[in-house]
Amino acid sequence: MTGLTGDQVDRLLLDVYARVDLDPARRRGVGLYRTVLVVLLYLRHNLS
Repeated sequence: MTGLTGDQVDRLLLDVYARVDLDPARRRGVGLYRTVLVVLLYLRHNLS
């Protein structure tokens, strides 16, 4: 669906977690995993 395999998405998420300073006390409406998937889908839709 995103153009990436599940392993590639997992590696991307690990890289994002390593680079982003997330405040654990802050409440989020959408988790990081879904946020990354939405961005990938958005980019795929707009680039095709």
